[in-house]
Amino acid sequence: MQIQHAHINFDQVGFQGFGVDFLNSGQLFRRDEVGAVLFVHLERWRSIETGVSIDVREEFLFGVIERLHQAVRKHPVLRKNEKRSVVRVGRDDFMLVLREPSLPVADATDVAIRLLRAFEQPLSARGINLRMGLRIGVAVTEAGRSTTIEELLRDAQIAAVQPDESSRRGFTVFSPAMRVAAVERINIEHDLGKAIDRGDLELHYQPIVSLATGQVEGLEALARWRRNGRQVCPAEFIAIAEETDAICRLGAWAIDEASRQMAEWIRQIPDMPSLHVSVNVSGKQLASRDLVDQVKAAIATHAISPSCLQLEVTETIAMHDIPLTSKLLGELRELQVGLALDDFGVGYSSLSCLRSLPFNVLKIDRSFLTANPRQSADKKMIRSIVGLAHAYNLDVTAEGVETPVDMAMLRDAGCQHGQGYAFAAPLPPTFAKQWLEHNLEQQLVAVA
Repeated sequence: MQIQHAHINFDQVGFQGFGVDFLNSGQLFRRDEVGAVLFVHLERWRSIETGVSIDVREEFLFGVIERLHQAVRKHPVLRKNEKRSVVRVGRDDFMLVLREPSLPVADATDVAIRLLRAFEQPLSARGINLRMGLRIGVAVTEAGRSTTIEELLRDAQIAAVQPDESSRRGFTVFSPAMRVAAVERINIEHDLGKAIDRGDLELHYQPIVSLATGQVEGLEALARWRRNGRQVCPAEFIAIAEETDAICRLGAWAIDEASRQMAEWIRQIPDMPSLHVSVNVSGKQLASRDLVDQVKAAIATHAISPSCLQLEVTETIAMHDIPLTSKLLGELRELQVGLALDDFGVGYSSLSCLRSLPFNVLKIDRSFLTANPRQSADKKMIRSIVGLAHAYNLDVTAEGVETPVDMAMLRDAGCQHGQGYAFAAPLPPTFAKQWLEHNLEQQLVAVA
């Protein structure tokens, strides 16, 4: 299907139009033919589509296509061969098809590098200058195997979204292991929904401890999932949940389950001090506006004091929509639920966040300790964060505390609480209960 426009002739740059018919034609790379497909994603195209007129948008589109072709034309090998096509396969996605008698991976990646360089300078249209970032996936035919263009495009798309180190260059070359990982990711997404429904997930609890006395002050609830006999990395399945609505269901379950567990410990452990359980809240949970009702329901169902529950919101999420965040967090504070600003120091580090949002706890990100807390600059940074938090009447908890040296440095800086392997790893409920009972016994011995 050919794009037509009254003012711009796309044919003059060899544009193939939208790629539905192109892909459905079943074109093959033969066994004896070497070629490649480059999948090119325009990072900012959707914001341009909504921010400029149709005429300006299509001038930008013309500039994009021209630069894509120029990068190929100027290649010392590819410029002699006309077997190349630029195809638009989505609103902000293009495909470059390269058919060459001999095209090693190095030449295909060289094209990717040339594409990135071609877009280092801003695009211009009607006096508007905009920079356009690219994300590129490269897939090259396998020796002795016939391959359709559609198959190579799929592989190039998989490569383009890889979160590994190579993608930081702006492009990634496909490998078969990526296809396996992509299929596994889809399977995890499918199984995660079932796991939430069946109750296959579990919360583990990591103690939060007073740095002055060693007494437990609370616990952070962290989701864990054993799938097919293997523990799934939390960062992996939570990232997948974040991309879908599963994160809202997961978050609602975590609030209810953590509240239920706290109520059970209160009944089972005599003389247990007043503790809180802390649960992480996602941006989608805040945006759903169901969070306050979920918290009210958990508190009422399990008959716990609102102060037994604390919600953690990362700085990045809190700053995304301050008016909405302020309203929701204000309603939660009216319930007497605790609120912690998580991962402080790795996002905005914004004074307005501390000033305008009703947090009562600030959590220092673990990166401040894992870097090198013994260095003078790191000590000063931690001391500054603690001082800032205290100026706004916030308690401070440091994450990632692993050694006695960490604990001593944090105490000297005025930090009240610590969380990390120096005290305990995240523990299953049964072991967390044993840890709480042991900590209580130690405190009673110390008092006696």
